[in-house]
Amino acid sequence: MGKSVTRFLILLIILWIGSIMAYYLSNMLFIAIWYAGLFVVSLYFTLKTGEKLSDLFRLDGKWLLKSILFLPLIYVLMALVSLIFPTVGTTTQIQKVDLTTAILVTFLGPVSEEMAFRGYAQGLVRRKLSVNSTIILTALFFSFFHPLDIFPQIFVMSIVLSIAREISGSLVPPMIIHCLNNTVALVISFMT
Repeated sequence: MGKSVTRFLILLIILWIGSIMAYYLSNMLFIAIWYAGLFVVSLYFTLKTGEKLSDLFRLDGKWLLKSILFLPLIYVLMALVSLIFPTVGTTTQIQKVDLTTAILVTFLGPVSEEMAFRGYAQGLVRRKLSVNSTIILTALFFSFFHPLDIFPQIFVMSIVLSIAREISGSLVPPMIIHCLNNTVALVISFMT
């Protein structure tokens, strides 16, 4: 078995075990450590594929504004998808928002997930397949690690995040978009 296959299997194991344990334990300290570990492992694997750190986190001023403008696009697309695939259940609402929860939901989670999915997985797939296939496979992969009752909505959001990664060549735009989305979701969840 090749090193890239082994690394990918390790990432899958980390994602599945961490997701299951985070769901059942609901311990914020565990979730924070898991996300930090996911980020470090994903970054290490991404760098092993030949990506450069300076390219991964390249900050282009024009993309800061574009990243913010992607958010309304995502919400319009998710609203359209919701008309076709209405959500059956309700997603988990956070009852208590403390500083740790806010940081996990709005920053550490999105940044770690983008490193794993758009950084490592998308980069790995891009070496083997076309851009369109890469975007679709990465979006599917990302969506399977989120609640299935909102799969179509997450899939649409993930496609936009993957497109932003491909167009910009950096992880910064999808990280910004993902962080902003989770911030909006946290605020809405807290208010309802």
